[in-house]
Amino acid sequence: MRPNIVRRGVAAALLGAGAAALAANPAGADPVGVASGCIITITQVQALDLQESSKDEVYFTLGGTRYPNGGAEVPFTYLATHPGADFDSPSVFVPAGGYTTLSGFEADWPSADDSLGSARLTCTSSSPVDLVTSYSRYRVWFGITAV
Repeated sequence: MRPNIVRRGVAAALLGAGAAALAANPAGADPVGVASGCIITITQVQALDLQESSKDEVYFTLGGTRYPNGGAEVPFTYLATHPGADFDSPSVFVPAGGYTTLSGFEADWPSADDSLGSARLTCTSSSPVDLVTSYSRYRVWFGITAV
């Protein structure tokens, strides 16, 4: 009979340890110390090749949101550099293992806007990325913060 008592004691100890672990980290919660994703923030943009001959009017979409907000564009001349703040500091949350899309556009009102290219960004992407088409090239720097 002694082995059954020992088994019951071990089972009770393991059950208690499991309950304590579950209380500390409920099912569905992220393990302690593991990031649930990241925030990607555009920090700087440079025109390496313009879509138009003298000046581009540029805006971006990041995660489906247009930057700068309010329908404005940022004017670029050849090799001009603008901080992310000129675009209202675009940023987006990306879940761990997921991605977001950064797309650039050159405004051509009243005609349709021209694409400046796009890039898929993840929490492990390397900065900068180039948005490239057959007629333009823009370099975009970004920061990644784990959350």
